Amino acid sequence: MALHLTSLTFLQCATEGTVMKISLKSISVGVALSTLSVAAMAADPIVGTWQTYEDNQPKAQVQISQTGATFTGKIVAGNTEKAKSFVGKTVLTGVKAAGNGKYSGKAKDPRWGFGLGADISLSGSTLTLSVPVKGSQTWKKIK
Repeated sequence: MALHLTSLTFLQCATEGTVMKISLKSISVGVALSTLSVAAMAADPIVGTWQTYEDNQPKAQVQISQTGATFTGKIVAGNTEKAKSFVGKTVLTGVKAAGNGKYSGKAKDPRWGFGLGADISLSGSTLTLSVPVKGSQTWKKIK
């Protein structure tokens, strides 16, 4: 969203001999603030950066973003040399909300790139990713 506050021009309109001045800057700021408030309230709780763990040790950070009704997770940082080599890899695709803090989609192994069906549940700042046959992981929200 572009917000231009450089214009200090005034809109003048004559009504029955009276001149009314309305600051376009004030109108722009008011509209921008109300739009930002609505956008902030609409953010889904799964959106953000999550710390993953392996053997109770921090492994990688995954950024989950939303496009329409679908969520995608990408590794944005690694806590180990191996995890750092996967930065930029997508690990969650086609994730959709099922209601009540539940989601479903595909979890992709960054080493091989194949995806398996996954169930995700949220409870506060904790995400549990469950993949049949592979087991489950608990992630903590950090941003």
